Parts: sequence; structure tokens; C-alpha cells
Amino acid sequence: MNIRPVLTYIVLLLLCISSESFSAETEWKLFLNTSNSSPIITATTSENEEFIINNTDVSGISGSEDILEALEGTKFVQSPPVNGSLTIHIILNVQGNSFQSINGKALSLNMNIEAFVDGNKIENLPLTMTIPAGDGLDYLLGLSGCNRSDIVFAYYFGGELDNSGIETLSKVQGIVVNINSLSTIVGGKNSVLGFPER
Repeated sequence: MNIRPVLTYIVLLLLCISSESFSAETEWKLFLNTSNSSPIITATTSENEEFIINNTDVSGISGSEDILEALEGTKFVQSPPVNGSLTIHIILNVQGNSFQSINGKALSLNMNIEAFVDGNKIENLPLTMTIPAGDGLDYLLGLSGCNRSDIVFAYYFGGELDNSGIETLSKVQGIVVNINSLSTIVGGKNSVLGFPER
């Protein structure tokens, strides 16, 4: 008996099972203020495909149109794939056409990110967010009185700000933020938020 075809079949079968165990698609949901409400945008992306905020997809909002217009074209990408079905909630903490302040500090961005694998909440997931250069970014920066050189993003846990494990980069294409932990994420002027200049 020739064992080679049997081994080839077993290897191919294991590869198929292994590849199917990882999530090929990610479901994204964008909310205003709470994930208990209906999402204003939903989308499904393939592995390593970007989720892009597109205001033509927005439904059922009022009072925060300027924020959403400023975030138009903002991209999120999640990598590497996870084992199971992945759903990501992005919750914008808005107050009209500005973001909710923390500790009395004005912000350029205030959002919660939640992720679920097979319906179970997870705490860590590498994400990259890119806010494109242009009028929208200028509007967001103006909310906290900062510019591209002095904006910083940080995690907000239990009343404290922490910028370890989150990276803020000013690039030609816009502001790029590398995120690892899923929690409340805020952006604002580094000196106002209590961080040294970059």
C-alpha cells in the first residue's frame, strides 16, 4: 500500500480544518453612546480588509452629524485573524457635535471598543485606526485645541489615563493609532491629558 496519498489527504484535511477554525469575516457595528441602541453603521469585512466609516451607510442619527462627517473615511483594520466568529463594536461617546469630556478635559475623540468571539467578550485585540488628513481631522483636532504634532491617544480606565500599549503616529495620510487593549480610548492634547510632548 502506498502511504503517500493517505498522508497527503490527512495533511490537506488538517489544513482545511485549521483554516476554517479562524474567522474569515469580521462584523463591525458603529454606535452612538451605547451598544444597547441600534447601530448606525454595520458592515462585514474579510480577513485583513479595512472597515471604513462611510456616512452614506449611516442610519437613524440626529445631533452628531458633524462628528460623523469628520470621521468619514476613518479606517479600522484588525489583524491577525481570531479563532471563531468575530464581532467588533465601536461606540462613539458623543454629546451633540463634540465628544464627552473626561475629568473636564475637552477631547478630539472618545470611544469604546468591544470585541466578541463566538459571543464571548475579549479584552485584547490588535487594531489599527487611521483618521485621514483633511477637513475632518482638522475639525476633530479643533475640538481639543490641538494639532497633529501634539495629539495623543490613551486608554481611560477607572478615572485614569494610560498611554502605554497604544501608539499615536502623525503620518502623511493622517493620524494612525495602534491599539492593543479594548476599552475606552480617548484622544486630545498631550499637555492637557498630562502626557509629555512627543
